Amino acid sequence: MRILLAFLCVLVLPACAMTETGFAPRSYYTIDGDIAALTQDRPATGSDSGTGTGTQAVKSDGSLAKYFDGTTPTEARRNNFIEIRLAVYDLEYERFTQNLRAGRTDAETIADLTVIGLSLATTLSDSKHAKTVLGAIITSFTGGRAAIEKNYYADRTTSALITQMDAERKAALIPILTGKARPLAEYSISDTIRDLLAYKRAGSIDGALKAVQKAATDKDEAASAALKEYRAVKFGADANTLRIRKYLFPAMVKVLDNQPIDASGAVIKAPDPAHLASVQAEMTKLNLGQVLVPVFMNAAAFADERAKVIAALNIP
Repeated sequence: MRILLAFLCVLVLPACAMTETGFAPRSYYTIDGDIAALTQDRPATGSDSGTGTGTQAVKSDGSLAKYFDGTTPTEARRNNFIEIRLAVYDLEYERFTQNLRAGRTDAETIADLTVIGLSLATTLSDSKHAKTVLGAIITSFTGGRAAIEKNYYADRTTSALITQMDAERKAALIPILTGKARPLAEYSISDTIRDLLAYKRAGSIDGALKAVQKAATDKDEAASAALKEYRAVKFGADANTLRIRKYLFPAMVKVLDNQPIDASGAVIKAPDPAHLASVQAEMTKLNLGQVLVPVFMNAAAFADERAKVIAALNIP
């Protein structure tokens, strides 16, 4: 039993140590300490024992109470307010992503390691042969390594969410930085708070999922529009269609079921990259950059444009 307990300690404790720091160096400064320094009121100069007694404490520049302290608001005060709030939100976001990365897998990994070790308890306790014991230990180490790899390196969902949140935060930061350069009459404290809250919400899982959903929706709508355009085309392939097709597929010897076929009878799956780029470049010059190449090649409406592309590229 002592061997079993020692073995479990060797297996599980290193994982606990790794998850405690999230696979990152320790920092001398803590997030809580930095946030406190940014948000707490500071003792006024000349106060008793530096405690702020006897003289009113100086409020944090990130406090609305400091902004509306009876004096006339200025751009400098507004910008100080913005800088403090951004710093606090960035620190909170750092804490959030650290916990998201570590917390998502810590319990799973330690639980996996513990189960793997305990599942061999009977074997270790009842074994009478060293070979069996060593085999059990090797099996457990193998399982432990698999648990770590599975929970830390194979799961990409968290990284994808954080990447999306980073992108959304950068986009939300632009109006704030732009506003800082504007007069107070054009970028008021109300505008500031609204944009700062949008920046804060951008660093949330809900915000990231909404952005992913929007991107997927936009992509689906674009694909649907392209498909609709393709289906609505009145086909009118001509001799120039075949000439452009041969240009795109140099190895083509014939067309079968609208597919380019080479000398061996195989379907040519992809056009020549350089030739395709040349055709697309000429289409762009003709303001047809958004038109699908197959549509351009086969639609009756683009007969004149096909002739122009052939002339421009000297297609035989």
